[in-house]
Amino acid sequence: MEYVIVVDEACTIRLIFAGRLTFSDHVHMAQLVRKVVHGPLTRVVIDVSSLEFIDSVGIGMLMVLAEEVYKFGGRLTTENQRGQVARVLTTVQFDKFLKFL
Repeated sequence: MEYVIVVDEACTIRLIFAGRLTFSDHVHMAQLVRKVVHGPLTRVVIDVSSLEFIDSVGIGMLMVLAEEVYKFGGRLTTENQRGQVARVLTTVQFDKFLKFL
């Protein structure tokens, strides 16, 4: 997985993911979570338009990220879901998970 972090003047953090989000990314994702929650944040947007594949561990890592963002007072959303990633996020009802936090 590759990612880019963009922060705007309203403290919205946009995470643009590319490639594959799998178990092999757990160390990088843990580092990303620390970067995101230790900065000023009000909203985190995960752009998955360039993410080609996500597995169950990848979903779990997104859930951990969402929980940490909420713990520090932010909100998390996803956007630009396509292909396999859209099917998986829909199947696991990721949007409903976000509403319960």
